[in-house]
Amino acid sequence: DLCDLVKKDLETKTNKQFKTFKAICYKTQVVSGTNYSVKIDVGNNNYIHVVIYQHWSQDKGGEITSFEENMLFNSEL
Repeated sequence: DLCDLVKKDLETKTNKQFKTFKAICYKTQVVSGTNYSVKIDVGNNNYIHVVIYQHWSQDKGGEITSFEENMLFNSEL
């Protein structure tokens, strides 16, 4: 899925390796493509919120435009 495609990029940006990497929930915003705001479980009761932009002409992949570390399960996305 889209999260798996940006995992390596997020690991590089955070300087961490994620053994657990599972999307929990997401929301979308249509712009000149789609922004996907995703809550990702990275293990040990820790979550990262990631915004991934996917241009309308792309079939696969996307670009991380922002992320927030050290989020909780009940942190608002």
